[in-house]
Amino acid sequence: MVRDDMDTTTKKVDEFPEWVREKTATAQFGIGRQTLRRLRTEGKIRAVSLREPGCKRGIALYCPESIRAFIAKMEGAAL
Repeated sequence: MVRDDMDTTTKKVDEFPEWVREKTATAQFGIGRQTLRRLRTEGKIRAVSLREPGCKRGIALYCPESIRAFIAKMEGAAL
C-alpha cells in the first residue's frame, strides 16, 4: 500500500526539478538548442555536463531557475 503523503512529496519534486535535460529546457522555455549552449558558454545560465573521464560525450543538464532569472533580467532590460 502506498501512502498518500509520499505521493504528494514525489509530485512536488517532479513539478519543479532542479536540473533538466536540454530537450526539456528548449520545450519549457522556447529557447533553441544553440541559444541554450551559447548562454551556457557565456556563463549567463547554470549548466553542468555529466561525462565520465575518457568519454567523448556526456549529458548536459540545465538549471531552470537560472534560465527563468536570465529571462526576467532580459525582460527588465527591455523596459
